[in-house]
Amino acid sequence: MMGMASPAPAAWNVEVPFAVCATNGGPFDDASFIAGYQVGRVTNALAHGAELGADSMSFTVLRCLLAQIEVAGMQHGFPYTFAEPCADSSEWVHVVLSADDVNPFAENENEPDDPA
Repeated sequence: MMGMASPAPAAWNVEVPFAVCATNGGPFDDASFIAGYQVGRVTNALAHGAELGADSMSFTVLRCLLAQIEVAGMQHGFPYTFAEPCADSSEWVHVVLSADDVNPFAENENEPDDPA
């Protein structure tokens, strides 16, 4: 490997550096590259999940990517998107992409009403 590049910003906390990103001397903007990488990984997982007959799939993603993740879900047969903020970060959300419209984050929504 030619020369050691400076590490990625601590905010990204990546295990394997993106060698082609600007912080490592590459030509690509870090945030854009990382966004594309994350959406690509989710899209790939959705494609495999659909092939295997999954009803829903869940991920933790950057909030700013949610609209693109939703498009990927629709493309692969998961037309319903449910998101909930992560407790420890306003930048991240837990997202469930589903083939049906049952919200997994709704409290007691799936339980029958108590007649008492």
